[in-house]
Amino acid sequence: RITSNQAITTATTTAVSWNSEDKDTDAFIDLATQPTRVTVPNGHGGSYEFKGGVLWNATLLGTYRLVALYVNGVEKVRNQIRPPATAGWVTQLIAEDLDLANGDYVEMKVQHDAGVNEDIIFGSVYTWLSFNRIG
Repeated sequence: RITSNQAITTATTTAVSWNSEDKDTDAFIDLATQPTRVTVPNGHGGSYEFKGGVLWNATLLGTYRLVALYVNGVEKVRNQIRPPATAGWVTQLIAEDLDLANGDYVEMKVQHDAGVNEDIIFGSVYTWLSFNRIG
């Protein structure tokens, strides 16, 4: 999860930079050197269920908000929505099962077209990513 808001530059695909984790028993995330990546350690390849959420700052600007999961720099799934018609925060969720090999990495990336920087909001229930091995 993130513990402070992250500014996202307009029209720029940006990886969410994690700075806190609740549980990581096998060192999938290195917050010090690669805080945007979930990297599969040796011996842990397999199928994983990824779920994530993003809370966007309340704004009416622009035509879309996007959240996507990338594997090794390649987009695998996206969720794109329009901003609200009235003022209010925008929540986006994403989920996907991914087959991953040793050394593969996953990033959650976001993008918008508000014309100004927009924040994604911090907090364990606002902007987060979780993953579980399913096979």
